[in-house]
Amino acid sequence: MLARKALSKKKIILYTGTMVVVWGIIGILLYRNYAPSKKVSQPIVLTPTSVAGDVEAPAGTKPPADFSLLRAPELTNLLRFGEVPLEIKALGNKDPFGLITP
Repeated sequence: MLARKALSKKKIILYTGTMVVVWGIIGILLYRNYAPSKKVSQPIVLTPTSVAGDVEAPAGTKPPADFSLLRAPELTNLLRFGEVPLEIKALGNKDPFGLITP
């Protein structure tokens, strides 16, 4: 019969130290990720600054839309394939499992 050998004190200290370090790292990571964040006493308010050349629009008006992009030759030269609007004539087989069912 084989008898079990007891671990030496060096190995026990090494294993215990390794486990303490691993659990310490896990604890630090959990604390940094899930600790409550510090509260800011006053909210941070950013005010918009004007840049040279900015023009303010009168209140209640919308800026004009620019549709010149839609008149680009790359878009106007596209070909239309098929009939528009499409008509759906059939939605698949009536019995897709007909070949399998006895």
